[in-house]
Amino acid sequence: MRVCSGLKLFQAGLEIANVGILTCFKRADSLQPADDAIEALRVLRTLTGGGLRAADTLALEAPWIFDRDNTARYEKAIFDHNAALAAAVAADNRLFEPLSHPALEGASAPYCVFRLVCPTSEAYDALEGKVIDAAKRHKLNFDKGGSFGFRGHRFEVVYPDTGEQPFLRVALGRRGGWSCNGIIKMMATLASRGG
Repeated sequence: MRVCSGLKLFQAGLEIANVGILTCFKRADSLQPADDAIEALRVLRTLTGGGLRAADTLALEAPWIFDRDNTARYEKAIFDHNAALAAAVAADNRLFEPLSHPALEGASAPYCVFRLVCPTSEAYDALEGKVIDAAKRHKLNFDKGGSFGFRGHRFEVVYPDTGEQPFLRVALGRRGGWSCNGIIKMMATLASRGG
């Protein structure tokens, strides 16, 4: 069985309904019918009240929700934007540790993680201030916050509770155009200047 969240990415960046996706697989030579497992899960869902509410079910009737082609286009735009950001920052980087982003190896990811060469809390606070100021100065739609719906563009400095080194996470969303391009240019400029 595979369980994944049906939020945001499969709902075009929205949270119209809170839903999980369960996929059941069975071996071709299995004697146990897959229907037995699915029925057992239905019973458990009913007993625990874990099923979708009527309002959730109705919301998920929008034709573009869970549409394979729409989801593929949505994901591709997100992955392409973040790949462009990783490549632009990596091209001339004096501020961050060397980037290790899947896009630099031919894979994809929905956000970028940047770790400062000098990883003090003060340095991350200063970096956050520079990002905010530059985004305002260039009138870019770049929101501070960690709820990545992948429609717009967001960033946050993360201070792990585990005591590990902080990092800047940037998630460029589905929307392309001047703001997306401006954020890529702004981040590349910050990286090349060393701050």
